[in-house]
Amino acid sequence: ALRRRAGYLLGEEDQKPDLRIIRRGFAHVVSARSRAKILRIAEALRDPQMEACIIELSPRAQSGRPLTYNGEVLFHCLGGRVRFSVRGATENLSEGDTLHLKADIPHRWENPGKERARMIAVWTQS
Repeated sequence: ALRRRAGYLLGEEDQKPDLRIIRRGFAHVVSARSRAKILRIAEALRDPQMEACIIELSPRAQSGRPLTYNGEVLFHCLGGRVRFSVRGATENLSEGDTLHLKADIPHRWENPGKERARMIAVWTQS
């Protein structure tokens, strides 16, 4: 009901910064599966409202089962091609294209190309 994390009650929330700079090469690797690498580019701030990562996809890499979660999500293609399946429709993103949706809509992604693809994913936590 307070809409606060447990750390708030222990005074830990106040110790988190309200600004961070993550330099090139210092992003935290969240996952490095053989076909997809996920780099966190938004480290926790005090009272966080969003998360962000860069997803690097090998050719034919895919998310697997449809994904759903609370909040909103934005995918921005940095290079290559990324194919999304949303509500039975296919959306193809190329460099510079963005897909923004309510995150409770089931969605999947894949790299249909023969080259590596990269995208930024930003999502809210509520």
